[in-house]
Amino acid sequence: MAVFHGGPPTNICHYMAIYEKAEWMLLDVLGMGTDYYKAGGGVFNLTQHIDYLKEVRKGDTVAVHYRLLGRSTSKKRLRFVFVMVNTSAGVVASTLQCLCTHISLATRRSSAFPDRILATIEEHLAQHKALPFAEPPSVLCMDPN
Repeated sequence: MAVFHGGPPTNICHYMAIYEKAEWMLLDVLGMGTDYYKAGGGVFNLTQHIDYLKEVRKGDTVAVHYRLLGRSTSKKRLRFVFVMVNTSAGVVASTLQCLCTHISLATRRSSAFPDRILATIEEHLAQHKALPFAEPPSVLCMDPN
């Protein structure tokens, strides 16, 4: 979870700035933070789908939660969703579904997640599948390759 204060997320660039910060936090949790990128690994987002559900106004506080939804059988792609909650109003303000692929920055080609990162992903997937609320309907399909 990431919590952000202030600023007026009244248009797409503000929402996406919040989501970008949340994604870097998620990548760090999964073992793919800035040091991983400096070492030549990383992810590229292939597809993003955002839903704007409720307005967030200047001065509102938001929290962004993530949920891993699945990975490809090739162990190269990961699907996840962020849920932005306006904690000032007590409502879900927005969701962002993403499909990313693991890449080698040296070759600029997709590659399988390293075993240690894949183990962390699998651990989070198992925890998130056990959550007591339904996974959001997906608008993104995942090619198993």
